Amino acid sequence: MMKAEFFKDENGFIWFFYAHDIFVRKNLNRQMMSSEDAKKEARKIQQNKEKLRMQMISELQAYES
Repeated sequence: MMKAEFFKDENGFIWFFYAHDIFVRKNLNRQMMSSEDAKKEARKIQQNKEKLRMQMISELQAYES
């Protein structure tokens, strides 16, 4: 849990400017990732999303014809 304060300016931007009562806990179910491993995982997820998107498009096209 974290208590935070935000400010919305006249341009509609929301600014995070203060936080307190910040608690951190370790995730016991997951091992730490290096930044390179995280980037690889993000690329893999993005590729899977693109494959799924292309599959959905082809299914819609097959359904329409």
